[in-house]
Amino acid sequence: MKRTLIFGATLALFTSTSVSAASNSNLAFEYQAKRTPHSIDITQPININKASRIELMSLQGIDLERAKSIINFRINNGEFNSFTELALVEGVGGKLIEINISQLTGINTSN
Repeated sequence: MKRTLIFGATLALFTSTSVSAASNSNLAFEYQAKRTPHSIDITQPININKASRIELMSLQGIDLERAKSIINFRINNGEFNSFTELALVEGVGGKLIEINISQLTGINTSN
């Protein structure tokens, strides 16, 4: 009888600890899944001549490598004078420009 009580108490303690630990780990997972560390407001236009890698990557079809290529192009050649100049960047074509042009800004047209 004493063994049964000890076993039952141990089992209950272990079970509640496991459930509690599982609940906490799921909660942490859910929190991390909902959290976005580099949230960018994609409703705001992105200045192609000032945008960071993270901002560029919020555009459709722009991955890390394309974002780096755009920034390197800007560093080596200066600011873009037209959106069509984006096509000079390796990995960026007319279709990609067409898809994202409504979200881009930063071209000085007052020349």
